[in-house]
Amino acid sequence: MNELSEERFRSLTRLFYFDRDPESIKNDYGKALLIGSSSSYPLSILIASLLAEKTGAGYIALSSPSSVSKVIQNRMPLTEIYVPMEGEGDDFSSLGLAEKVSPFSSVLFGNGVKESGNNKLFLEQLLKTAKGTLVLDAGALAILSSSPEILKERNPSLSVVLTPHLGEAKKLLKSGVSSRNGEDYLEEALSFAETYGVDVLLKSSKSYLVAKDGSTYAGDSIPTPSLAKAGSGDGLAGYLVGLLAYGRKEASLEEIILYADSMIHKAARAAENELGPWPCLDPIRSSVSSICCSAGKETFLRKENYPTEACRCFFR
Repeated sequence: MNELSEERFRSLTRLFYFDRDPESIKNDYGKALLIGSSSSYPLSILIASLLAEKTGAGYIALSSPSSVSKVIQNRMPLTEIYVPMEGEGDDFSSLGLAEKVSPFSSVLFGNGVKESGNNKLFLEQLLKTAKGTLVLDAGALAILSSSPEILKERNPSLSVVLTPHLGEAKKLLKSGVSSRNGEDYLEEALSFAETYGVDVLLKSSKSYLVAKDGSTYAGDSIPTPSLAKAGSGDGLAGYLVGLLAYGRKEASLEEIILYADSMIHKAARAAENELGPWPCLDPIRSSVSSICCSAGKETFLRKENYPTEACRCFFR
């Protein structure tokens, strides 16, 4: 089974964060759109956006249903923009969707999203109109569990990544397995990935990735209880979609997925070592910064005129 080596992890960190053209502009680092939340889970998409901000993506936008749109707009980071897609209540509207998603190279949908007929229709249209890479998590996976066939009606150039935890995987794959070991779901995930042409990240204390070509990968191997907390999956999804906004210029889709999963696990372990096994999201976010700075130290030393003060500001 394939893995992401520590050497490649550090190499990708330097590529994503440090080897940047001094004359580059924000559009060089992609645009990510995060769509989610509901009245039951009002802040899910905000949690995702806080980790997306740590990826160095050039441009991040949020969208939420009307039931929580004012909450989201009042609490979203100052550097992000809001894209209106509100339907009624907890539903999204696909009116003008093609035009709204066209600027974005990566899109996330599902965190905190209510399972409903209107949101299924929205997902169908999103699959047909999104470009680049679409990450589907949480509520989107619940919709797919009853209607996986809509994955076959998507834009043929669109890459789709599903990020279920093992409870969601059991439902999505219609599995008879009940296990906390992601490896036990690999056979069924392989069949699903090949049938629908998607990549599936089985999130757990040790994650596994199944690619649409049938390749399998083992994720970060050292578990931590720090990720046994509501919101950690939202954070991973946000971090992944931020990297995917621009990272595919530097690495394969599977490498980016494994890198994101590994980074969140490493950050959670670092937070556990500092604070114990129960840290909240902020220490994990800070640990992402520390890991990046450690991996980029060689780059700082190699580039005499690198704007280190600007980087300290970015990684605060």
